[in-house]
Amino acid sequence: GVTATATNHAKLSGLTATGTVGFTLTGTNGTGSAAISASIVNVSDLTNLMDKINAVAGTTGITAKMGDTNAHTAYRS
Repeated sequence: GVTATATNHAKLSGLTATGTVGFTLTGTNGTGSAAISASIVNVSDLTNLMDKINAVAGTTGITAKMGDTNAHTAYRS
């Protein structure tokens, strides 16, 4: 009668310059990867990055949400 759920969390923060951020997200067991590219025009607002991660959540199984402020994005699978 025991159920467990495992998740991974990462916090993206501390950007010091505007520009394009790019990386590849790979979902569970190495499947469902997607390239992420987001323009950061204000290092205190990572909403665009969050939106790009969530746009491919159906492929990767990874979702993003804003933290206490828009200055960092947390994502999990």
